Amino acid sequence: TEYGRININSAPRPVLSALPGISDRQIDYLLYWRENTPRRDSLGGPIVFGRLSELLADNSFWTGQPQSVRLSVASRWIGAITFSSCAYTLTTENLPDPPSGPRLASRSKTQAIVSTDGGQDRVVSWRFAQ
Repeated sequence: TEYGRININSAPRPVLSALPGISDRQIDYLLYWRENTPRRDSLGGPIVFGRLSELLADNSFWTGQPQSVRLSVASRWIGAITFSSCAYTLTTENLPDPPSGPRLASRSKTQAIVSTDGGQDRVVSWRFAQ
């Protein structure tokens, strides 16, 4: 596991959309192939891409864009992506409406460490962050 990196093969749409230069069509492609790929890791999770060279070589992912464009976009992902992981951190924060009336709205933030065990996510620890 490479902590703090986005796993291309398991991150949800909102997380993938944080990658600079990724298109909605590329995200759709990843999500589709997660459900339809026969390749699985040792825990049963999908492997759409096993390494950066596979990602760069996939013409369907890049819709035929030249290698120079692929390298330009993917170079911004170096240090931000990985192709395997067995855990991730999930941060949640409620954003209440502005306080009014006799009760004040409370605001809180929580963090959880989630283990991906054979495709089954399991919270192994959590805490209030604020």
